Amino acid sequence: MIVNLSIVAVVVIILLGLVALLRADINRRADEVIALKNKVALRYKAIEALASLQRNSEKARVEKLSLITMLPISDKLINFPRDISSLAKKNNVDIGFSFGEEIAGSETNPGYLSFSMTADASFINWLNFINNIERSRYIVSFDSFNLVGDEKKFKSIINGKVFSQ
Repeated sequence: MIVNLSIVAVVVIILLGLVALLRADINRRADEVIALKNKVALRYKAIEALASLQRNSEKARVEKLSLITMLPISDKLINFPRDISSLAKKNNVDIGFSFGEEIAGSETNPGYLSFSMTADASFINWLNFINNIERSRYIVSFDSFNLVGDEKKFKSIINGKVFSQ
């Protein structure tokens, strides 16, 4: 009976050892399953984001094309200095104007014509003049302003671009 009890004890100890090993293996595999599940969820979110970007990129392409068609054709930019002179007169600003480099537009990107301008006026008139240019029918970006003077007499050199198709 002692032999049977010792055999039972050895079997129980071996079974407990096997249970402990199986439990560790099950825990390890459960952790692997959780890690794989998280990886799949992350990839699913990435695929959803990519699909959303692809849908939105088509919308953005269409919107970009419609914005480009809103721009004047480059031949119409010949009127830009005349329109700037008209705005200058309305705001009591003395200007000098010259065109610079022209970059042709493409189907997907606008073209532009760089310009340089001198402007002499009071500060408030100069500021109104710049605001009126920004609100004009042209899409203009100002690259640099070189400003000298005080509120009564203000001189500036302005470099910028006017955009076209």
